[in-house]
Amino acid sequence: MKILDRYVLTTFLKNYVIAFGVLVSMYVALDLVLNFSDLFELGDRTGGGGLETAMRALGNVADFYAHQSIVIFVQLSPIIPVVAAAFTLLRMTRFNELVAVLAAGVPLLRLAMPIVIATAALSFISLPLQEYVIPANIPKLLRNHGDVGRDARRSFQVKALEDSRGALMIAARFNPATLTAPASMIEVDLVIRDPVDRKPLAHVRAERAQWDAVNNVWNLSRGLLSTGLSPNEVRTSERAIATLPTTLTPEEITLYRSRDFVDFLPIVRINELLAAPRGYGVVDLLRVKHFRITQYFNNIILILLVLPCVMTREPRTLKSGGILLLTVMGAYLGTIFLCQHLAGTPAPTPALAPHWPALMAWMPVLLFGPAVFIAVDRIKT
Repeated sequence: MKILDRYVLTTFLKNYVIAFGVLVSMYVALDLVLNFSDLFELGDRTGGGGLETAMRALGNVADFYAHQSIVIFVQLSPIIPVVAAAFTLLRMTRFNELVAVLAAGVPLLRLAMPIVIATAALSFISLPLQEYVIPANIPKLLRNHGDVGRDARRSFQVKALEDSRGALMIAARFNPATLTAPASMIEVDLVIRDPVDRKPLAHVRAERAQWDAVNNVWNLSRGLLSTGLSPNEVRTSERAIATLPTTLTPEEITLYRSRDFVDFLPIVRINELLAAPRGYGVVDLLRVKHFRITQYFNNIILILLVLPCVMTREPRTLKSGGILLLTVMGAYLGTIFLCQHLAGTPAPTPALAPHWPALMAWMPVLLFGPAVFIAVDRIKT
């Protein structure tokens, strides 16, 4: 059995590498065609011409998709092993290798065991990618196609963002962190309010605020603080202040702006944001957290669902088996996509609100998990 297991495993891994290259290349090629004008609009930025500009453009595009390919692999991680397993078993059936295996008294389920174990092992690869590699490259991953050749995403305005203490912050421009510079804000105003009746108590203004990741504070340039804003108080003269008295972090500001940002955060950071007294994007944070956990189980269930479609003793049923494989895979991935969408929407009842994202994350497992036993039991071996 070691020879047979080694043969099946080697064939599956070869097809896995081929499927990975084909699917990722198709994804990149399609995205490149759809966004060609944004990716190669570099004349005004570079100021060069001729071969130098072309080489710089190709280098920037290669850098863009080199980082995006990590996210693409994570997104395609359920599909790649299915494609590799299907081609492995279809090839063995076409060349009558399954007939020889069955004649030797080896059950088809035993033949598929190396594929299932390899899929379970390969599914672990996406976990360190999501928890360590992707968070370390967030500035690069958050770039739009029009940001190729730049070091950061486009800045945006912050309008009346409330922190956990009830203070309101306004900034003319927020610059997300890059690989070489921390996050910063330009022309910052912070209105400190009473946590109970929300009446203004103090006002802080500064020309610039820069995030200090070591001390978790915003360091101010020419920061000024004035108090006595209540109707029955006398406003004091402005005095210098070195740090911004707010609990808002760059992650919370970016999350307030973009929902895609939360998909790149590690679970440790997601738990920290959920523990904040008043956080933004709580529903999306819970959605990403629970779907990150169930992703591994979804990969295993999917491979177990599609293997019986192409494991057959009769080669003439391969065409119908391939159609059934695509149908089952589409139904399962469609259910996961639908549940991800529903997890980001309000719960139907207030009682389900705290558990709604977790329920939607585990719904595909609960629906299709029992179907695995039915599908495996129907294999004729």
